[in-house]
Amino acid sequence: MKRLPIIMLLGAALVTAASCVKTVLDDYSVEQISFGSYQARATKAKTGNFVDSSTLPANTSFGVFGFFHSGTTSTPGSWNTAGQQNHPNFLLNQQVTFDGANYNYSPSKFWPASGNRISFYAYYPYVSNGTYTASGVTDGSSAQYQLSTYMNKTTDGQGSFGFDVAYEAKDQIDFMISDLCADQNKKDGVLTSGSTTVQFDFHHVLAQVRIATLNVAINNSYVTVTPKEVRFSGIAVHGECSVTEDWSTISPGGKVTNTFAWSNHLTDRVGNSIKGVHVEYTGAKRTGETDEEYETRKKQNYLMMIPQTFSDDATITIIYDVVRADGGTGEHYSYTDNEVSAPLNTAKVGSTTLSAWEQNKIYTYNATITLEGIELSATCVDWTSGSEDLDLQ
Repeated sequence: MKRLPIIMLLGAALVTAASCVKTVLDDYSVEQISFGSYQARATKAKTGNFVDSSTLPANTSFGVFGFFHSGTTSTPGSWNTAGQQNHPNFLLNQQVTFDGANYNYSPSKFWPASGNRISFYAYYPYVSNGTYTASGVTDGSSAQYQLSTYMNKTTDGQGSFGFDVAYEAKDQIDFMISDLCADQNKKDGVLTSGSTTVQFDFHHVLAQVRIATLNVAINNSYVTVTPKEVRFSGIAVHGECSVTEDWSTISPGGKVTNTFAWSNHLTDRVGNSIKGVHVEYTGAKRTGETDEEYETRKKQNYLMMIPQTFSDDATITIIYDVVRADGGTGEHYSYTDNEVSAPLNTAKVGSTTLSAWEQNKIYTYNATITLEGIELSATCVDWTSGSEDLDLQ
């Protein structure tokens, strides 16, 4: 299978396009582009970029791409004009930072003259060189996505994002892509917010997987079994997410819902041979642990996974310790790092076999360790999406 470099979007050199855009802006633009705050609903990993409240975390950022479409008041520019979608000649992976109250970026941009239009979309979290690397990781498995191919793309459309999930749950990220904000211009009254801003509606394009409880069903009062870790193997840790706009959903303000399709699943990460995913078992609140510390530890152990249909090799493994106390027999022993495994497709949601992880869903697993192996059950709910505003004033 031909592997595409990690994250392919839209892009190309800005040399020829930038000159004509600059002329329009210098001649006509008087209103500066600024970024305004918008409450985001639940958007991980390194808990610094995992969003589970009504706003993005402070000191995080997202990347914006803008596409300039020249036109006139009688014939406005449009994304759907041939050749208008092939490179972001207005904003090229523009970093927008959120300090907890305001959105900031540099250099400033301006609305063009009436009839000219700009289309936008964004992704979260931002990367400058295409690779998100969690601190403290030395095995290379934290490489997440790259924008190099996107920057040189010359074909129309939003393209596709190649993506790797990190090996450790605590190093994974909550990767999101927005809908398309098509043909925007404040001077023409076309804005996705309906008023003063360009509003980005983000979608989680990964599946969130949680290990809720690991129970033990061994009827021996002298034996203590302590679950410690969970490992997933035989699963895809690389995939490519194609982004396509659905024009039947366009709003009066130009918002076009994007659809996302994952393909080219691989059990290898790009650039290294580490397979699978690993997570520590959260378990119960520890002695002396505050509620806030416990919640943080739980969120670090939420897994962000490539949406996929399970192969027969997809497996969950629980690592646990066994201690056999002295029950008056003089017998005492311990075994550490024992392993017990089960196929992922043995889990059921109610009476239905869970055979896949879907994008924008949360899967919560409960497992019971028995003398015969693992019994799995799961629940599945929707994962709420979120929004951010790009204020072009």
